Amino acid sequence: MCHQRLRLRLLALAAPALLPLAAGAADADDFDRPIALPPFIVEEAAKGRPWRYTEAEGNEVLSRCSDPVTQKVVEAHHRLHQLLGEILPKALQLKLAVPKALILYDEELQPAASKEVIARLLRSTPAAPPVENLVPFGGGRSFRTPAAKPRYSFLPNLRRVSKSATEALKQDPKSAPALLPLADFFSGNVPRPEGEDEVEAESIRLWRAQAALFVRWGLDGRGAPRRAGLWKFVERSAIQGETEQLFEECFGINYAAALEQLTAYRPAALRNTLRFRLPRGAAPPALALRAASGAQIARIKGDWERMEVPFVKAVSPELTGKYLEQARRTLMRAYDRDERDPRLLAVLGLLECDAGNDVRALEFLEAAARIGSLRPRASYELARLRFAGHRTAAAATGSRLTSAQTAEVLTPLFAARRLDPPLPEVYELIGDVWAHCATAPNRGHLLVPNEGVRLFPRRTALIYRAASLNAQHGFRDEAAALVTLGLRVAADAAARDPFARLQRELEAPR
Repeated sequence: MCHQRLRLRLLALAAPALLPLAAGAADADDFDRPIALPPFIVEEAAKGRPWRYTEAEGNEVLSRCSDPVTQKVVEAHHRLHQLLGEILPKALQLKLAVPKALILYDEELQPAASKEVIARLLRSTPAAPPVENLVPFGGGRSFRTPAAKPRYSFLPNLRRVSKSATEALKQDPKSAPALLPLADFFSGNVPRPEGEDEVEAESIRLWRAQAALFVRWGLDGRGAPRRAGLWKFVERSAIQGETEQLFEECFGINYAAALEQLTAYRPAALRNTLRFRLPRGAAPPALALRAASGAQIARIKGDWERMEVPFVKAVSPELTGKYLEQARRTLMRAYDRDERDPRLLAVLGLLECDAGNDVRALEFLEAAARIGSLRPRASYELARLRFAGHRTAAAATGSRLTSAQTAEVLTPLFAARRLDPPLPEVYELIGDVWAHCATAPNRGHLLVPNEGVRLFPRRTALIYRAASLNAQHGFRDEAAALVTLGLRVAADAAARDPFARLQRELEAPR
């Protein structure tokens, strides 16, 4: 079964429908606006409740709230994922080799200096839309949790244009603009008037509205008669592309009939709310909370702080150094106490990669690999740094990678390939290794970059690397098929040029 479950295609179709689930019952117009959340800085307070830790259903929970509050938050998280399972089948949900981390923190313990930094960032970010179902935890703290009732609203309406336009459509459905033909809709070829901003273009907003309508049509109906077909279509089209034949296999009707049904369904979608019920008898997990160790605190907090850095760099670049140092200080607190958990070492390696300190990053990643297994990105970064070192040494002597060096780079890449989520960079680097090694790859070796193309069929750099490797080593039919794909998905003339040149080479007389 294909690992690439939540590609852009699924997100493009499903995200407009699922956003209201994630944000309560806020106005649907708000969901088209990006929301920037403030970074979360946690510096140790001298006093206050100690950190608690537990593992539950594939999650690590690190909490500095009371045990009852922690239990309540985890129960809410559990219910939301149950509801997600009612809408999105597990086979299409994102899978992670690394447990997800939930960090719960009492904001009253936050030092004044950290509050001021967050306040500065909040002043430079747009305000979030209001949400319902906020349960206060005292002192102004809150967490959004489902209502006590087992009934949930989903997709209150399909408003992706102005409120006035929506009201007009409710009064006179015939005033609605015509839906895009499904062949054009699935291709994403949305016409846009010259000079119109892409983000604000009415044509883009209408495409989003049709995407939401299509997903809701697929989910709705007594007994959900189209739901299995919808997810079958999403899964298969992510691999082989959308065709009318595939659509008919999944839904039992052609594009024209489906467009008629969508048009007829639109008035009801504008007026009514689609609702789901949570399954009965699925009890939330009982937590076995215990005192968190220093290594657990440092690793989970430090990893979170590391992941804040790109956000800070984009919003307030002058604070980037402060956040890097904060993450490094948190992680090194455990390292300096001789903690050598491979997960801690891997996060330290990733932090130094993000900071551009490749030498230090390689030291941490090599140490982590000697002790245990690595998460997918850590494996990739270890391979990247090994490859860079071997290439530099080989270039100095005009040679290529030896078999031993090739194996040393490929070992972590193949480890990452077995983990979720798949990373396109892993497959690209595998292709680069085969392009620079002294040993010629065979057909079996080149099946791996081809596998990457099946998982990421719009990643033009990966497609080109796979096509050129197949062409270089005599597998011309495979290369020609990859060139055809690259020419189809390339975004512009500049991206198509390399494929066109390779196509001419393949078509030239041997």
